[in-house]
Amino acid sequence: MRIWLLLFMLMPAAASAQGQRPPTVVEVATVSDDAAVEAVQLTGSLRANEQVAITPELPGRIREVHVAEGQAVAAGALLFTLDRALLGAERDEREAAHQLAQRNFRRAEEMLGKKLIAQSDYDQAKSNLDISLAALQSIQVRLSKLEIRAPFAGIVGLREVSVGEYVEAGRRLTRLAQLDPIKLDALVPERNLAALQPGLPVRVQIDALGGESFSGELVAIDPIVDPVSRTVAVRAQIPNPERRLKPGMFARVAIELSRRAQALWIPEQALIPELKGTIVYRVVDGKAERTEVSTGMRRPGLVEIRSGLNPGDVVITAGQMKIGPGSEVRAAETENPS
Repeated sequence: MRIWLLLFMLMPAAASAQGQRPPTVVEVATVSDDAAVEAVQLTGSLRANEQVAITPELPGRIREVHVAEGQAVAAGALLFTLDRALLGAERDEREAAHQLAQRNFRRAEEMLGKKLIAQSDYDQAKSNLDISLAALQSIQVRLSKLEIRAPFAGIVGLREVSVGEYVEAGRRLTRLAQLDPIKLDALVPERNLAALQPGLPVRVQIDALGGESFSGELVAIDPIVDPVSRTVAVRAQIPNPERRLKPGMFARVAIELSRRAQALWIPEQALIPELKGTIVYRVVDGKAERTEVSTGMRRPGLVEIRSGLNPGDVVITAGQMKIGPGSEVRAAETENPS
C-alpha cells in the first residue's frame, strides 16, 4: 500500500519533467538566393583562328628569308623571295616584244588611214599587240609569285627551308597561324541541341596552364548530328591577346545553356526523400515544421528549391532523424577556430 502511494505521488513530478525536456540540438542552414546556371560539361581542343601552310606557287631557289621563326607579321608581309633571274630575263624579252608590237601597230594605223594597207594587215598588227601585252602581263604575274607574302596577320611557325635551297611548287616553307582570337572545337550530346545557339557563354579550363579558366562564346553549331556518337560539333571563340592558348591544347569546357538571375539554394543533406515527394524541416519559432519542396538544378553540395521555401528560411541539415513535426529544436553552436 505504501509503495502504490509513493508511485502515485511521484507521477506528477515525472510528467512535469517529461514536459520540460530540452530542445533537440540540430544543425541548420539559411536558404540562400543566388543565380541558377545550367551548363553542359564537355572536353574539347583548341585550334588556330586561321592556319595555313606557306607554299610557293612556282618552283625556284630561295633567295631571301624575310621573317624569323615565331615572329608576328601583318597581312601582306613579305615572308620569302625566290630567285627571279630566269623570269626577269623572260620579262625583259617580252617587254621588248611588246614595244615592237606597239610600234608596228602605230605604223599600221597610219598606213590604214592612208589606205596603204589592207584591213587584214591592220587587224594582224592589232592582234600581235594584244598578244604581246597578254604575254607581258603573264610574266609579271609569275614574277609577283616569287614574292611569298602572308595571307593574313599571324605568327610564323618553324622554318623548313634555308636560303639557297631549291623548292618545288607546293613545298611547305613554314606555317602561319592566327592565335587571337583562338577557336575551340567540342562535341555536344544531341539531347542539348535544342538549347544551343550562337552567343552562349563558354568557359574553358586548361590543364596545361594549371587549370586556369578563360571565357568566350559559342559562334557556330554544325547542322549535322553524328549518327554514331549522337553528338553535334560546336565551335567557340576565345580572346587570346597574350597568345597563351595554343592550338592543339586539351580543354575542359562548360557551355552555359540557361541562366536564372534568382534561385533558392539549400544544402542537399537537408532533403528527406519520401514516397510522394521530398520534404525538409524548417525551423519556425524554435520548432521543426515539415515542409514539402520541389527541387531543380544541383551544384556540388547544393540543390535548387523551386517551391516550398523562401529566402531567409532556416532548414535543418543534420539531426532530422531525432525529431518530428512540432519538435522543439535548437541550432548547434558553431565553434570558433582557435
